[in-house]
Amino acid sequence: MTDTELKKLVASLAVSQAELVEQQQKSDAKLARVSEELKEQQKKTDAKLAQVSEMVGSMANTRGEIAEEFFYRSLCENPCLGSLCFHYVYRHLGGSVENTHDEYDVVLLNDNALVIVEVKAKAKRNTFQQLVKRKIPNFTLLFPDYKKYKIYGAVASMVSNDKLIGYAKKHGIFLITQKSRHLSLMNEQVTAF
Repeated sequence: MTDTELKKLVASLAVSQAELVEQQQKSDAKLARVSEELKEQQKKTDAKLAQVSEMVGSMANTRGEIAEEFFYRSLCENPCLGSLCFHYVYRHLGGSVENTHDEYDVVLLNDNALVIVEVKAKAKRNTFQQLVKRKIPNFTLLFPDYKKYKIYGAVASMVSNDKLIGYAKKHGIFLITQKSRHLSLMNEQVTAF
């Protein structure tokens, strides 16, 4: 290779490198714009997801409120579960003693017995477990005047199925569900706690 050819080669390489640098700068600028556009789009998507999440949470809360309203009003109208009848129906009964805090959706009371009713739009297995293991034991701690009462548990669920009936029987608590515009007691084999 001659000296002249080598100089031409070096010159062409320098031009190619300058063009490459220029293209790299253009690509970097384009990438930066795309990155900013993606960030803006991500902000919009996040805002929409937050809005949808809030709507879904609101719908779930509304379903729970509807269930609670239905069962409370039904129990006020007919405060009996099987052969047990009650004089008083309380709603949102809450208490706090030291580190124990609890709230009870509905409580039915007569002269010697009470029923703690946990209301759910759609009860699950852990609803029964929490009622028996936490809510019922906490009740006499929070409301010691009722220690000598027979205490029963009940789960009121707008949706019922054979599994829920099985859980109720296993835990010895009432299962209440809707039937038309009335309550239907699904389990009468209960245990006083």
